[in-house]
Amino acid sequence: MARKAIDWDYAEEIVDTLPLKPPPRVHEIMRERGLANKHVLIYKVEEVYNPLTDRKEKMCKVTCSNCGESVYMEYMQINACWKSGAPPCGYVQYQLKDIIVHGKDTLCTECGAPGKAVHANFIGQSGYEIDETFVLTAENVRGHLALMEWRIVRFCDEYGKEFWKDYRRECVTLIGGHVVRAVGYKKNYYNTSWGHVWEIRKGGCETIGMCEKDVCMIEQGVETGTDSEKSAFSEYMARGLKEYCPA
Repeated sequence: MARKAIDWDYAEEIVDTLPLKPPPRVHEIMRERGLANKHVLIYKVEEVYNPLTDRKEKMCKVTCSNCGESVYMEYMQINACWKSGAPPCGYVQYQLKDIIVHGKDTLCTECGAPGKAVHANFIGQSGYEIDETFVLTAENVRGHLALMEWRIVRFCDEYGKEFWKDYRRECVTLIGGHVVRAVGYKKNYYNTSWGHVWEIRKGGCETIGMCEKDVCMIEQGVETGTDSEKSAFSEYMARGLKEYCPA
């Protein structure tokens, strides 16, 4: 017996009711699992008054994204051009006896946290991307099982302040035995635009997957009460990806 064709108008209604944000504890869980341990040391050039010479001198103000403290380091001119991918200046890290430039791994002199040096000119209006993680969740949406993947990005601004942005990536909803795919991003050649609402894609294939950096937040029995409740979906996920499931 042939399956009934999918009602795309109804599918649109279901997609319109999909959650627009991941579960509220996602950032906390990421920290618990050590997925937010990367830090950066933002440095920028400032003129600071030196009482010994009675004049202003160039110094590098270095701010740690972990502890938020700022210290002044000796400015160092670097013989490099912007086209090479490196800024024309760095600073001297006396504790490590090293010259630090953009992209180099170093340590915060205040809290000792390891981090990557980032020149302030590399920080755009949306901030500097420290790292990202993908989160997999599942919910019962109006009687249908919806599997959603989120892109969670940790940023910092030029003052070293950390903040998060949660993006919708892909969603697969099972409606009457049919798979409805929706995405929350748009692609234009080599560029990807994030921050869009869920939108159905009738063509192409779903690319939801898991890797060791992902977080799986799927509760037992999530498929109960849906038209996929006989699939034992959550049991399969718990057995196959037990190490990713929250306690």
